[in-house]
Amino acid sequence: AKAENDLLPKLDAASGASQDLGAAATSSGDKSPLEVELGLVGEVPVQRRAARGKIQAIQGKLTQIDVKRQFVEDKVSAELSAAAASIDAALRGADRSAVNLDVARRALELARISFENGDIDLIVLNLYEQAVTDAELDLIEASASAFLAEIEYLAALGDLSPLVTILPPAAPEAVP
Repeated sequence: AKAENDLLPKLDAASGASQDLGAAATSSGDKSPLEVELGLVGEVPVQRRAARGKIQAIQGKLTQIDVKRQFVEDKVSAELSAAAASIDAALRGADRSAVNLDVARRALELARISFENGDIDLIVLNLYEQAVTDAELDLIEASASAFLAEIEYLAALGDLSPLVTILPPAAPEAVP
């Protein structure tokens, strides 16, 4: 605004009055009568380049701020989209792992029946038990991945407050 004002012409008004007072200084009584002066002084800045330069610099900074703001908006939007996709993929992986675990447990039940009937030996039964253990580990890993993806999504939102109810409170430090 100041730079824009510097471009405008300036108009000043001036006034003044004078009159000799007191006793006559000479025998002729030549005191001057009341004099009043009024005047206008106008200026038009010849050098307007500095003001125009300031205006252009400020407009450039505003444009730069807009571009940076748009970049941050785009970056946050991309992070949110990526985090949401990660949550979706992790949840689908956890669902698949849960189905695999269910299938492995059913197969183990059938293998135990086969073992009791003498159709398979202990080594084959152990393989079925190992498959259940592997499926349980896969489900734990998939659940952890889903949890981490949710944390990344909350971090992209800038709000980790839902974790307060999930995570245990920090242990107080020992006082010496």
